[in-house]
Amino acid sequence: VIKNENELKNLLSVMQKYRGHLEGGVFFREVLAIAPNSEYRTFISRDNYYGDIPEEYVTTLKEAISCLNADKRLFYSLDLAKTIKGQVVVLEVGDGQVSDYTADSVTQGIAIDAFVLAICKLADY
Repeated sequence: VIKNENELKNLLSVMQKYRGHLEGGVFFREVLAIAPNSEYRTFISRDNYYGDIPEEYVTTLKEAISCLNADKRLFYSLDLAKTIKGQVVVLEVGDGQVSDYTADSVTQGIAIDAFVLAICKLADY
């Protein structure tokens, strides 16, 4: 976690030294205290979401989908969680090429099913 401007300058210098340039820029994230076991991953395809998302997360999920539709994305993954203060937040938006799942083995099966369903919908199966 970068805590001040000097640390940021040092990080950028090291990245440029080893990579030659900064590909895509630098993103700043806020450090949040996330409630235990509150993170969920869903897949989005053509305005539809797939995955086992708690009802209290749906409003934030739909707001995120609305914002992301401006890019005309066909398929992506979205991670949501609840802070320790109870606020539902978007943690990450991905291209759908996730390497793991955020929940236990039972929910992993649901996530895999949701992923397959989203792909089928995208391909109009």
